[in-house]
Amino acid sequence: MRLYLFAIVLSLCCSQSAQAAGPTPESVERLLELTDSQKTVAALQQQVSGMMKPMFDQMIGARELNAEQRQRAEAFAAAYQAKAMPLLLEEMSWERMKALSVQIYSQTFTQEEIDGLIAFYGSPAGRAFVVKLPLVLQQSMASTQQRMGQMMQRMQAIAEATAAEFKAEQQAAKR
Repeated sequence: MRLYLFAIVLSLCCSQSAQAAGPTPESVERLLELTDSQKTVAALQQQVSGMMKPMFDQMIGARELNAEQRQRAEAFAAAYQAKAMPLLLEEMSWERMKALSVQIYSQTFTQEEIDGLIAFYGSPAGRAFVVKLPLVLQQSMASTQQRMGQMMQRMQAIAEATAAEFKAEQQAAKR
């Protein structure tokens, strides 16, 4: 009888651990393919690459340079990009990013969830979502930037008013 109970408990434990097991790497790779993740990584590489020169310009204080210094700084910026781009392309290569994504997805999702995502992204609605998501994100960013600009102006006005109140209180305290 004990052996029978032990076998039941063992089979329940094994079936639960099998259900909780992560998805197969192949299924995660299929999901990454359906979601055009490689295009996303390429776009991210472009975005980071585009940030390199402004970052360098900020580091050297390019705004304060005269024309001759700026011209010289351009040569250094080009040298910086020539050194940094290979590192960027290596560290953010699709193969590295895919391996990282497979690891993260495998730790986060179950096989059943990955299968459901594959079914969705393989459907016409899922394909439309993948195709249209960049436009949605672009429009969202533009709207958010506009709202942030308006909000920052209002916050600046509040900060100025509060600072003026503080200064007035400090002046009154001196009297």
